[in-house]
Amino acid sequence: MKKENVKYIIILILIVFVVLIVVIKNEYLNSRNIIYNNVRKQEKENNLLAIFVSYDKGVNYSTYQSSNWLDDEYVFKQAKCTDLNNNVVDNVITFNNDTRKVMLRTNRAIKCYLYFDYSLINKLQKNDKYNALSEDSIGGMYRYQGVDIQYKDSETNSENLPVVDNNYICFGTNDKAKCLKDLNHYMYRIIGYDVDTGELKIIKKEAINKSYQWAASYDIDTPWPDSLIFKAINGNGFLDDNVYVPTNDKGINWQQIISDHNYLYGRISENDAAQNGLEIYKIESGQNVAHWEEQVVENSPGSIKTTVQDNRSPNYNKTVFYISKEGFWTDKIKSKISIMYLSDYVLSVSNTANCSYRSGKYAICKAGWLYLTNNDANPPASHTLEYPLDYGGFMHAYGLHTAFRIYKDGDLSRWFITDRDNIRPTFYLKNNIYLTGVGTMDDPYIINLTVNN
Repeated sequence: MKKENVKYIIILILIVFVVLIVVIKNEYLNSRNIIYNNVRKQEKENNLLAIFVSYDKGVNYSTYQSSNWLDDEYVFKQAKCTDLNNNVVDNVITFNNDTRKVMLRTNRAIKCYLYFDYSLINKLQKNDKYNALSEDSIGGMYRYQGVDIQYKDSETNSENLPVVDNNYICFGTNDKAKCLKDLNHYMYRIIGYDVDTGELKIIKKEAINKSYQWAASYDIDTPWPDSLIFKAINGNGFLDDNVYVPTNDKGINWQQIISDHNYLYGRISENDAAQNGLEIYKIESGQNVAHWEEQVVENSPGSIKTTVQDNRSPNYNKTVFYISKEGFWTDKIKSKISIMYLSDYVLSVSNTANCSYRSGKYAICKAGWLYLTNNDANPPASHTLEYPLDYGGFMHAYGLHTAFRIYKDGDLSRWFITDRDNIRPTFYLKNNIYLTGVGTMDDPYIINLTVNN
């Protein structure tokens, strides 16, 4: 081959090479892909991307402050991009929820804003080791249902109910070491997640250090707002106690984290309580469902007759007449603090559990995670064990007013309102919080405040 031809071939190759470089460079400039994830955080820091997070279900958004990339506790809502002249730029950014990565494709200087909603329920589900958190709303909440860890493989747990050991949460301090050192004052457990408000309902793990009467006299009809318990826990007995609920713990007022809630209250009969938790909840929530109310008039129209025996009172063997009524739980009291409902107790085991002493099937209720002595080995001395919120009304067999009680065998029944029993404050947390930790006893959830608090 002639030298001149070789020269032309070399020149041609050089020209093709230069053209390829120009094409590749232009393609890169016209389509620059930037991937944001937990490795490429420096791209976010170059002000190409701003992230905003809402901790109150999309009402308010604030700048995401953490150096950690957002995991699946944060739900992607939308992205907005503008150029330097604030013109909207569409179709340049995508978010992959599976990989948790952002892809930005652009050939000019733009600013993009990503909006995420923090999800408390996603946080709880992520740490739900034994699948104890219900998949569906049960009685208005996603609830923890199952047994204490000691009953995981016992004969009592014949239904193989899940273990609940990932719902521990500290309240009154966000110092984990302080919480673990003083369980009586700071350790709580999550009953469930309210699907309407996005609030967590929590209950004190251990009983407060004093047993209470519902009322000083059993001769006087005493509904929940008039009870000594209600007044105590919404006053100096709990809410205004600066150890249980500090008002200035490193600048945090813990009273302001508790939601004001409208608590329904009313009376419930033994027959009503001798059902599963879903049926009890229908009564407690004021739904128009038939319930049975004790009557003194024998053979009332539409009544049923039953003989009631109570093994705690051998002389009690009485024929009682019940008549169907419509649900009457329509009265409400707005307060911060309450105690648990009967339905909270029964549904903490399962949808089908029946904890009434009449059922004879209440052994599983004693195995439930919410049962007091599975959480407090040495509660204050009491006649039965623990008060729920449900009022029992007038008991004709004894001529006295009653309230329901959870007994030491795990069952529930009415008893006199003058007896002293344990109480565990129960309340809702406002929905503008976020949690760290995994919810176990040694690594409980820690409540963190946001700028919106």
